[in-house]
Amino acid sequence: KSLFETVGLFNDNYVSGGDIEWGDRASLMGYEISYYEKIYVMHPTRSNIRELLEKRKRVAIGDIGHKGNQRVNKTPSLLINIFIPPVGRIKYIFSVRKLSIKYKVQLSFLACFLKVYSIYVKLLINFGIKLSAR
Repeated sequence: KSLFETVGLFNDNYVSGGDIEWGDRASLMGYEISYYEKIYVMHPTRSNIRELLEKRKRVAIGDIGHKGNQRVNKTPSLLINIFIPPVGRIKYIFSVRKLSIKYKVQLSFLACFLKVYSIYVKLLINFGIKLSAR
């Protein structure tokens, strides 16, 4: 039997995050997720801010869907989270030696902006505003 016959296919109901949900299912069935260096996954690059925002919106919607569409009011924690910068991303940006300091600062601001945008999308959903994933 193939792994997909046992675990099942990716859930088409997810806008984003279906790979995480599938991995969770496989792990619960006792399968170990491991790294294999000869496998390549290609993701399209985002070439402008509009494409980045579309992706962040889709991921934010998928993140909520992945958590079971719980209608728990998470507004207070989301509002607090707006003020916490994405420290891990910023540390990574500054660890890349070949980038200029100006570019590192620009990327750090972009990372902060994308985080706030994701929270904004989640807040809209929390308040019952329907958003299209695309």
